[in-house]
Amino acid sequence: MQPFRRFALVAGALMLAGCASDGTSLLSTTEQAPPPPAAETAEAPPPAAAPPQARSTPARSTSKPTARAAEKEKKTAKTETQQPARQPASETASTKANSPFNGSWQFSNGQKACMMTLSTANGASGSVSASGDCWSAYSKAKSWKLQGNEMVLTDSGNQPIARMQSTGATRYDGYGAEGEPVVLVR
Repeated sequence: MQPFRRFALVAGALMLAGCASDGTSLLSTTEQAPPPPAAETAEAPPPAAAPPQARSTPARSTSKPTARAAEKEKKTAKTETQQPARQPASETASTKANSPFNGSWQFSNGQKACMMTLSTANGASGSVSASGDCWSAYSKAKSWKLQGNEMVLTDSGNQPIARMQSTGATRYDGYGAEGEPVVLVR
């Protein structure tokens, strides 16, 4: 009976966990956080028996579901398979806030450097705010997007001003519109 209880506990936990997506399927798998360690579960002691005088009504048996409960369970299961799961708004907001692209990055051509702040709403594209010390076309950077394994910085006219490829978890190397080597690093 002991192995069955553990199996039932694990199966129940998996059913409650359900399917979830953290929205990083477009990103490198090297940037994903490791899963939390599995918690050890100890069997709880059996509940204390109530004194005989405390029971005034007969206890209901939970070993067999009623026909109504079984029908409700079937409808719920059918509805869940037909409709995609939705993330709560707070979970979606935290995914956006935790995007590996959000925040300050240093942009450099090897001789000059400036700060750029990237933000994203969906993880695959977003806006750029270049600091005042950025030079030439880079001061006009307005947006970024991932195209395959390439990050492209564009200006307000959606013209590319730099194309870079990921060379590390927080580093992109590439070339500016005029052919000079550029680096975006956190």
